Amino acid sequence: MVADWLADILATPLSPSLRLADLAKQDRVDELEFHFPVSAAQGALGFLQAQGYLPARRVDAAGQLEGMMTGFIDLAFRHEGRYYLADYKSNHLGMDFGDYGQAALAAAMQESLYDLQCLIYSVAFSRHLARRLPGYSYEAHFGGAFYLFLRGMDGRSEGAGVFFHRPEAGLIAALDQRLGGK
Repeated sequence: MVADWLADILATPLSPSLRLADLAKQDRVDELEFHFPVSAAQGALGFLQAQGYLPARRVDAAGQLEGMMTGFIDLAFRHEGRYYLADYKSNHLGMDFGDYGQAALAAAMQESLYDLQCLIYSVAFSRHLARRLPGYSYEAHFGGAFYLFLRGMDGRSEGAGVFFHRPEAGLIAALDQRLGGK
């Protein structure tokens, strides 16, 4: 049963030209670790809420975040000249594949604060790429973020259990600055 489920996850089309099973070893990094200092993040959460993120959360717009931002991006990969990140989620949204449609995934993203995680991961990955790729440009090189709700990936249907988001370049640049980036 587990082997069949894994086969379905690997076979589910993330886009018309992309399945996890097709990613070559040299085009991916599993568990990409990141650390960066966060200082003077005055109003970062309030800024994000003004941009439409964290809509159902009470946010102290004047709050300040200080310290170290650390995490692991489950999967970072290159596909057709662009770079993507993926995060695996095991949330139980229902018993049927139909329970993992885009509206349910979008609601789970907000409820579990994965929308905020996506932005932080996008900043971290963009910083990583900027250090490693000569002439890096977010617009040209960053493809976006896949949130893979494993229980909804059926192995056949494009986007089944797959939430995709590519934050706007200006938003990532502004958030990067608010998190102490240069």
